[in-house]
Amino acid sequence: MTTKEKMVARDILETLSKVEINIMKAKSMLDLQKQIINENDPINLKNQMAMLGTAIEISGIQAAYPEQFKPLEKEANKNWETWYEMNQQFTSLKGVI
Repeated sequence: MTTKEKMVARDILETLSKVEINIMKAKSMLDLQKQIINENDPINLKNQMAMLGTAIEISGIQAAYPEQFKPLEKEANKNWETWYEMNQQFTSLKGVI
């Protein structure tokens, strides 16, 4: 990143409130969760850690800003339910393998 790009990024961040920044961060983490789910590899430790870490961070943002998080709540729940189901399917195969 060039100095000019850093200055522009800093200016943008200064115009946003802490709430807006955290909601944007939650949206980015939800996108990351979707990518991990689309990889369809629940046994991958990196994916497990990324899903757990993003879920914890998203939960913190949701607790801190419940009203602002409401539009993202359905997507967050869907991501976690999908991931949970993928893991359940994998663990049910464990005895078959």
